[in-house]
Amino acid sequence: MSARSIDLRDARDPFEAAGRIVAIRFAECLAAGIAIASEDEARLHALRIACKRMRYALERFARELPQMQPAATQLVEIQDALGSVHDCALLRNLTRKRGAHVMLRRAEHEYAEDLRRARRLWRDAFALGGPFEALIRYAGFEGYRDADRPDRN
Repeated sequence: MSARSIDLRDARDPFEAAGRIVAIRFAECLAAGIAIASEDEARLHALRIACKRMRYALERFARELPQMQPAATQLVEIQDALGSVHDCALLRNLTRKRGAHVMLRRAEHEYAEDLRRARRLWRDAFALGGPFEALIRYAGFEGYRDADRPDRN
């Protein structure tokens, strides 16, 4: 998934520009986030890249939006876990081709562990009061989380 272009020409001030950038980058994360439930290597890698773009946007506006620091920190952890998943997937594919069974078992084990960690971090990010709380509100996505809660009708 390539980054969506963001037109800022008619933004009234830097805060409006920041709001647009954060909302669009977060929407990209949410769209790519469906991959977290899969083992599709390309989709998981796309989620990692979307998280990286979101983190860069938050870091760019860290001074103006200090309440986003927990989200930026969580994105680093998600991105790192997904990076390890990607590395293990590459190693796993390479060792399958070479018939290196011991390395293959280790790569599969680490892949599974890192994917579990990425899934936990992603889930925890959206918990009420969690690291994405301020980001969800700022980007205007309160309904996104509420629509998926089992206690809501």
